[in-house]
Amino acid sequence: MLPLPKEGRPDSFAGAVGQFDIDSIITNPHPAPGDPVNLVVKIGGRGNFKGMGAPILTQTDGWRSYPPNDKFDSSDELSYTGVKSFDFTLIAQQPQKESPGCDFSYFDPTTARYVTLTSKPLPLTASPGGPAPVVAGAVSVPSLDSKPARSPAASHTLKDGEPMSGITLRSWTTPVHRNEFLIATLAMAIAIAGLIGTLAYMRVQAQGGTASSRRRKHVSELRSLLSANTTDAGSCYEAALEYAELELPSSEHRDALISGLTERRDLLKYGSGDLKPLPEGEHRELMESLKLTKAKSS
Repeated sequence: MLPLPKEGRPDSFAGAVGQFDIDSIITNPHPAPGDPVNLVVKIGGRGNFKGMGAPILTQTDGWRSYPPNDKFDSSDELSYTGVKSFDFTLIAQQPQKESPGCDFSYFDPTTARYVTLTSKPLPLTASPGGPAPVVAGAVSVPSLDSKPARSPAASHTLKDGEPMSGITLRSWTTPVHRNEFLIATLAMAIAIAGLIGTLAYMRVQAQGGTASSRRRKHVSELRSLLSANTTDAGSCYEAALEYAELELPSSEHRDALISGLTERRDLLKYGSGDLKPLPEGEHRELMESLKLTKAKSS
């Protein structure tokens, strides 16, 4: 087999030989802020699909991209004809109204020339995500909206021989004017207030305690997870990012650290997809950076 000519070889050529066409779609044209966009580029035709490299993205200003996943659907037993799909993960670094385009080049043996196919940018709406806000869950505790108990009427000065109210027999009066009724009403109000307080306390405990106690518990869990280093690398950086946002005071060091953690997390999550724990050296550097940043900011 003769080697492919170097003359006229485009920069986007990645080993494809045959005859092909190109198509592309956006599977989620309206992602939430900060969520990735999936650009799927399909190369169809006949040729050496096994030796075919990925298309080259163009017009990528304001985008962060990762190496694509590929899938080949063959239409013959020799895998000479079919469609190969390249799934690119893109994250907007600024508001975007269209996706990147892409170029794909191949060598056509029938004409002995290189051919470059172009896929134009596609319309979409994407925007970067801001720093995750620290929201402490508020616990609504019902309060007893009760009016102040009406105080008994001014004490009555007893005359000689007049019976004492509530102890000796006296002329009949309506219940609301009797001391026994007032005492019973006050006792009932106290009991209701105690019951509401107990129910509120039980509700708080059922939700894991107060907002501050839940926050302390969550930070402690993140610290333990980071120290153990038993999760995959992407989850470790996810925990480190959340720990930094919750624990570290606002400062330039904190902002720089969060930016670096976000970029590394996205690379592991959308790029390499490494399911192994962090290497010991990288884990040690991650732990030290969190401690040093906190010390400098305090």
